Parts: sequence; structure tokens; C-alpha cells
Amino acid sequence: MEHIILPPESTSNCPTTHYKLIIRAELRPSIDYLIFKVDGKSIHNFTAESEIPTNFRRNFYFTATKNYTFEFHSGTSATPAKPTDNWHWYVRIDPMPSPIFDSVILNNISSKHVLWLPDMTENQALIIQNNDPTKILKMYSTFTKYSGLRNFAIYDGQNLDNFIQT
Repeated sequence: MEHIILPPESTSNCPTTHYKLIIRAELRPSIDYLIFKVDGKSIHNFTAESEIPTNFRRNFYFTATKNYTFEFHSGTSATPAKPTDNWHWYVRIDPMPSPIFDSVILNNISSKHVLWLPDMTENQALIIQNNDPTKILKMYSTFTKYSGLRNFAIYDGQNLDNFIQT
């Protein structure tokens, strides 16, 4: 079963052009899986085996110019369902303010940039470029207090486009 979430027809009327997608998937082992795609490219495959058992939730951050698709696949279980089973998945979409973009340009004179990750603030995005404007790396911070690398997302494109990983 495929579910498509389309961005607003005109993002100029929106208070923000960025969205936080909260995806929670508690799926049956070896039977169910959920594929999250952005513009047809698979971003994450949720399975019972791939998620952290205490959380089952992932956050993603994107612009309103993208098309999001969720493909849910399921099968028949040999074990009957029990009243205590709580298998489900959901997607919540929240608008968010545009990130605060800080740029760093690497070149022959300044070829390195050091950043202490806990110094990044919530909603800050670091854009790293070289002399080739087509090669851009963005790191986006989503935390209010540093608690690990899951609070960072890496993109290979403009404006939180072309998600690579968290």
C-alpha cells in the first residue's frame, strides 16, 4: 500500500517552507516493513529489526518542495494476533522555521574547518562548500541539548535537500 504526502501547491503562502517528519513504526518481525521515500529515492527502510526497541521513532527534516512517499508492506502471520499486540506506524508532519544557515568555504588557503558539535544550536545548519558550487555538504542540528549524533542530519544539497543520513 502506497501513501503519498504532497507539499502545499504554493509554498509562498506557507509560514515556513521546512517540515519535520516524525515517523514511528512498531512493526511485526519478519512480516511488515515501511519504506520512506523522498522524490522516489528510498531514504529509510523501517523494519522491526532495524529500529531501536525503546524508541521506534525517527525524525527527518525537509523542504516543502519535496514529494514524500511511504510504502507499507505486510503479509499474513502464522501466529494469530493477541489483544496485547500494538503493531502500528504513523507519520506526523510539523511545520518548522527555516534553519539558520552558516557558511564555511574551504579552499587552498583554508582547507579545514573544526566544529565542536555540542556548540551547534537547535535549528542551526552548517553549509560547507569548496570552490565548486555544485559540491555542497550541509549538517543540520535539531537538538536543544546535546545528547548524541542522532540529533544531526547530513544533506548533500541546497536547503535541506538530498538527505544522506542522521
